[in-house]
This record gives sequence, structure tokens and C-alpha cells, in this order.
Amino acid sequence: MNKIINISNGDLILSINTNPVEMISLKKGDTEFLYQRDGSWAKTSPLLFPICGKLKYDSYIYESKIYKIPKHGFAQTHSTDKWEVKENTENKVIFSLSSNKELLEIYPFEFEFLFEFELKDSNNLNIKTTMINKSKTKELFYSLGHHPAFNTSKEGVIKFNKVEKMLDVFPNGFVDLETETYMTNEIKVNDVKWHPDMNPCVVKLESDKVVYKDNVREINFDITDFESMLLWSKDGGTKWLCFEPWNGLPDFVNEDINEISEKHGILSVKENESHTSNLLISLKTF
Repeated sequence: MNKIINISNGDLILSINTNPVEMISLKKGDTEFLYQRDGSWAKTSPLLFPICGKLKYDSYIYESKIYKIPKHGFAQTHSTDKWEVKENTENKVIFSLSSNKELLEIYPFEFEFLFEFELKDSNNLNIKTTMINKSKTKELFYSLGHHPAFNTSKEGVIKFNKVEKMLDVFPNGFVDLETETYMTNEIKVNDVKWHPDMNPCVVKLESDKVVYKDNVREINFDITDFESMLLWSKDGGTKWLCFEPWNGLPDFVNEDINEISEKHGILSVKENESHTSNLLISLKTF
């Protein structure tokens, strides 16, 4: 059964579906910022965890054993029978996902993962994730990616605060560093030939901020805590776009199945320690 959790600070209203856990609406006044599933994509804002993208043969190696895990991991399909609502106040909600017997079969790490949404003030949503390694003896490895789809228009412009080396992502789902690259800090939505497997990507960010702007809205992303950034759409980009900060990448085209500890962009957490990432999203309307 679907349950919607709404939080508000008087200026912003955020609605979160719990089956699976993902944002489905973010409003400032009468302006809806998030894509409303009225195109060819059935999702709005899935969480990519504990991998981002696609693995060779949907597999990775850990301690000489091969494990299989689906594209983008398992969190994007998990509903409230797996997640616990740890805190729910007027302007904040925290979900918790923990390792269990079923998950240990595909991801052999003892963990608790916290997924927090907080409306900070009249303009700002902060999405905080915390990975807690519950093991006393093993280092933990994981990737994390956000995949929110925002309403956009063909007049929209995306600006990075530093010049970036762009490539098109990702032929057949894998990273190809031989793909043609180009240097820019500005992308005009209408100038890109958007395709589900070939959209702009920065593998190694120089920027810590990205802004999208059109004649209706402005969306600022603070991506300080992330290494890569993708832009993706299935509907030509002129109605909605996903802005995707990632820590972790798909496998590379010229590689075989990877040891998880050696995957590109992988995060590690020592025994009994934790790692936190924040994505701050600031909204304006015109």
C-alpha cells in the first residue's frame, strides 16, 4: 500500500512516496518543481544505492566471491516494509534501511543507511545520507547517487561554476573514456540531442555548484560532496531533466567484473564508522 509523507516549512511542500521511498512532489507556492510522471518515465527521484549505474554481467567481486546486483542497486525498489521511518517532524523526515539476511546475499556488508529530507528555510531542501558500517571487523564499500527529475523547458540553461570536461553517457550503459569530450561550463537544453544512453556527464567534477534556470524557475544544486554529475532525460530534455550527482560510476567498457573495493568512485567506511553526504537544493520562482 502506498503511503505519502508530506513535510512543509510554510513556503515549501515536499511529498515523499514510501513505496518505494522517493520524492514525488516539491512545490514552492503554486510552482511544481518535480516531474509528475506524465511522460515516458515511471519514476521521479529514485535513490541509487549501493551502486550507481550498470555492472558487467550485473556482478561484482568481494573476497573472491561473485555477487549479483541489479542496475542502480536495490534501494530504489525498497518500500516501507524494508525502510523504517526513524523521525518525522513538520519539516523533516528520516528513513532508515538496514542490512538483513536477504540483502546480505547480494551485498555482504552490515550497515544502517539513513536517508533524510529537511526543508531548511523558504528556499532550501537538504537531502542528507549517512552510511553506518555496523561491522567490527570489515571495511564497507558503497556508491551513492541521486536521480531527481525536475520540470524544465527548452529555454532552460544549465551552468556549472567551473569549466568542466564533458562526455556523453553512457554507450550501452558503461563508461567509455574514449568518447569525444568537450570543455564548457554552460549547456543549453535545446542544444542537446537528448537520448537515454547518451547525455552529458562530468566524470570528475571541478565545480561544487550547478544551476538550472528558465523563465519560470531557478534550481541551484550544491554538489560539494559528490565526484560526478550526470544530466539525463527520456523525453528529449525539453520538459524534464534528471540532475544526478553521484559518488560511484558504472563499470568501464574495457574492464571485466570488478572487485568492489576497486570500483571507480567507490566510497569506503571503516569498521564502526560512518560517512555522510549532503545535497542542498535551492529553489526560486519568477
